[in-house]
Amino acid sequence: IVLVEHPGEELRTAAEEAPSDPRAWGSLCRLGGSRMDFLADRGEDPEPVYLEARAACENALIADSGRAEVHADLANAHKIWAEAQMARELDAGATLERAADAAARALELDPDSATAYLQLGRALLQQVRYDYRRGRVSEATLERAERALRTAAEKDPKLTLAHSNLGNLRQEAGRHQEQQGLDPAPTYARAVA
Repeated sequence: IVLVEHPGEELRTAAEEAPSDPRAWGSLCRLGGSRMDFLADRGEDPEPVYLEARAACENALIADSGRAEVHADLANAHKIWAEAQMARELDAGATLERAADAAARALELDPDSATAYLQLGRALLQQVRYDYRRGRVSEATLERAERALRTAAEKDPKLTLAHSNLGNLRQEAGRHQEQQGLDPAPTYARAVA
């Protein structure tokens, strides 16, 4: 596998040459999310890429604030950065809030977007994990995450991330129930349903 030192240079150039075209900026935002995942998986610092991805999303939204997919991409970038913050034991609360807000905005613009529901569900799943680590539990957040992920899966049954994140969500809920001395069997059973 050959890794490009600076992926997206051609996109960045295209975006800078036509700053009012949201497509190149949106593509840079999506690319940034992928790069952040890659760096985080390798244990490397994704913050510089997060800042680039966020700026690209914001430029795309300046060019055309009505693009639901860019709001969903921005939600994803915030969610990935929140994961990195949590791995470092940093406060990720504000970042998770921004992720959920961006996904909610995407849904306002396109209420049929499976991707926007997925990003909302993933942001809320991260919020659930964040809350559990701090000894807080929000059943409302858990239920919102499940609704969003189920809706994403219903709108696009081939969206595997929706299905896998539903399973992850139920596992988190089951672990919490175990910690409280409750029987997690019904929760785990729902994870595979």
